[in-house]
Amino acid sequence: PDGFVGDGGAWTRGGPPCVWHPDLSVPWPASHRFAMWKFDDLRRELVRSGLVESEHEFFAPRDERGDGELDAALRRAHDAAYVDAVETDAQDPKLWRRVGFTRRPDHAALLRRTRLEIAGTLRAVDLAKLHGLACHLGGGTHHAHRAYGSGYTIYNDLAVAALDELERDPDARVLVADLDVHQGDGTAEIL
Repeated sequence: PDGFVGDGGAWTRGGPPCVWHPDLSVPWPASHRFAMWKFDDLRRELVRSGLVESEHEFFAPRDERGDGELDAALRRAHDAAYVDAVETDAQDPKLWRRVGFTRRPDHAALLRRTRLEIAGTLRAVDLAKLHGLACHLGGGTHHAHRAYGSGYTIYNDLAVAALDELERDPDARVLVADLDVHQGDGTAEIL
């Protein structure tokens, strides 16, 4: 939205801090099975319903471009060769089919969106540690395995965040409560 800052400066503490970024919803074919626009729809619904009072209450992920910490976190959960293939758009088309993104109009936009997704979950972890609870509107991608994506999931933000937290604090205890109607098979495999 116009004027999006993403610093959470207007957060009223009426609910948990929420992480969101406009680039989580990239231009996408309306006929695609994966509803890429749902992340922006969720943001609008939170504001419309009053659960979030204004656009200025949202926290943004840190900028993911050229972020060495983010790259290291990705490689703790995912095979380096897989990450490199995704990042350079050199992944085998059969593996893109497994992800479900054989038709991706703009690989650079999809990659930025995917990296923002991981950065957003890492930001939500930091906010939850400060405030007891946080929500990331673009996270919860649980089908990516260590060496391949699956089920519209390129990287597994849940596994990345869990392993990143354990890297920062080896004594930390991490619980992934996956409430989806089907198993987060990638999360189970990675962790």
